[in-house]
Amino acid sequence: MILYNQLNLLLRKMDHNRMDYRWLRFEATHQDWQQRAREVGLDLKDQALLTSENWKVWDLDLRKTGIRNANWSQFHRLPGRASPGTSFKNSNYLFDDVLFEKSDVLAKNGKIKTAKIDLNQPDAADRLIKLSTELGSPLGVLDLSNAWQGYVAAPQLEILLKKLTGHFPNLIVIFTHRWSKLHPIHATLEKSPDDWNYIGFTADLLKTYGIERFVQEIHPAPKTQTPLRQPNPVSILDYWPVGLNETCASRFTQ
Repeated sequence: MILYNQLNLLLRKMDHNRMDYRWLRFEATHQDWQQRAREVGLDLKDQALLTSENWKVWDLDLRKTGIRNANWSQFHRLPGRASPGTSFKNSNYLFDDVLFEKSDVLAKNGKIKTAKIDLNQPDAADRLIKLSTELGSPLGVLDLSNAWQGYVAAPQLEILLKKLTGHFPNLIVIFTHRWSKLHPIHATLEKSPDDWNYIGFTADLLKTYGIERFVQEIHPAPKTQTPLRQPNPVSILDYWPVGLNETCASRFTQ
């Protein structure tokens, strides 16, 4: 996944437009990549990633093997925007010039960074804060996907949330869950068509509720829980991070 993001970012830096990007992504040879890198004056550090070995991984995993995955295939093959109720709705930049341009500008202006950060390490939050400082932009969304379900230990999750919500007051933390109700302070959502729900909590809500208490209750969640009287979560539906990594439809429920 990290290598994919690194290489994809380089393709975005090298492309001329959406159709050119599609060529670089699906058809270009390793020699094509290298030639384009020289033509656009890609940084030598970036060019070092465009090895024949990495191109072979891209060619095999994305173009040949990966395309067999149902969701991955859907992202690549749907003409235009995905129909309502399906993955990648309103976020597939492969078929939309407006979405493509938005992310392309970010890539070409150094506003997209890739970094390998182990969230189980004590310095994970500090590294994210440093990366945000380098970008000159505060962290707005922390998408943990389903990493909180066994991948990140409870003590480290607590440290991560406390540091980041303390440093970024407008942060929204997103958890992926297969059920529509992750925690009592969050309203029950409509079930997503792909059996996954993206559920967001504001930094203020987590801090007010108590991050230590919140982590203890979801990691793992106890059998019985008592909901707050006045929950104020951010319910994020149709959030497809594989596309533009942005909220496509938000609902604020009291």
